[in-house]
Amino acid sequence: MDDKELFTRYKCLIDEYVALGHTRYVPLDVTTLKFEHKYFLSHHCVLRESSSTTKIKVALDASMKSSSDLSLNDTMLKGFPVHPELFDILCRFRIYKYVLTTDI
Repeated sequence: MDDKELFTRYKCLIDEYVALGHTRYVPLDVTTLKFEHKYFLSHHCVLRESSSTTKIKVALDASMKSSSDLSLNDTMLKGFPVHPELFDILCRFRIYKYVLTTDI
């Protein structure tokens, strides 16, 4: 796939995101910002030649720092951990005489 075809397919994918209401185009003219709080989420395309359904997809980069030296990930609230702490797991291993572990 050449660069022009890649650009065309990626633009169609972004246009689909706009049509679905997942995103919108924002003019890059600084005078239109009017000191509103806006964040531009960096993105790039990922090619998956081996995929039978989706050859190209959008990769969003929420860890990219903005001019305030903060990223979107930095400003989001972090939830509770879904996995127990390693120390707690190791302590539970000491309680029982026999321990069984598996991997699926």
